[in-house]
Amino acid sequence: QMILADIDQNSYLNIIDVVELVNIIMGFSNRYLSLSDQVDELKIGFTASSILINTQGNIGGIQINTEGDYLITDVILPADWEYFNGPAGIVILNLSGKSGKLDVNIIYEGNLQITDHLASDLFGNSISSSLFEIPNEFFISNPYPNPFNPIANLDFGIPTDCNISIDIYNIQGRLIESLLNGNMGAGYHTIHWNAEAYSSGMYFINIHANPINSNNMEQSIKTQNLLL
Repeated sequence: QMILADIDQNSYLNIIDVVELVNIIMGFSNRYLSLSDQVDELKIGFTASSILINTQGNIGGIQINTEGDYLITDVILPADWEYFNGPAGIVILNLSGKSGKLDVNIIYEGNLQITDHLASDLFGNSISSSLFEIPNEFFISNPYPNPFNPIANLDFGIPTDCNISIDIYNIQGRLIESLLNGNMGAGYHTIHWNAEAYSSGMYFINIHANPINSNNMEQSIKTQNLLL
């Protein structure tokens, strides 16, 4: 039975075989599947309480191998996707044969560790996948070094995709430089400020985070001071 299920004949049963079996059972032809958009890489985000996947393209299925003592408490999936959880981990499977927006939120309690991950496109081809950590809430670190001369660094994290603006103000409260104004993905980021054009003194760095299509976070503004 295992030999029959091992569609790609690599001596392992995984999400690649499952996607190919679904195509056979559902009668999805290569012509039908080729109508879907390609995706080059799948990024899997994780926090202390959830696994998050947000992408667009022809994802056929995702396998996430896990360890630890945990309990899945909620699973949010698009229509025509199915979720399975067992001792070896988590599998989510696209039963539509079509590409589209994939927005997944798997919420858990306890100690969950991801030991491996594998993604397949709709044809049963392996897709490169990677993990990245997402903070539970918006935060910014203390600038470093501080005092600095002339480059300062600031780490910050956002729990969801946001429009981010980062501005520098002088001691009089006047805006002297805008470092960033644009969309950034959920995760951890670092911004650098080169102040060689400015005189010594106290400055303030202001970060405004405005979430994009999310109920998990409100608009937030945080400020840190820097000494040049």
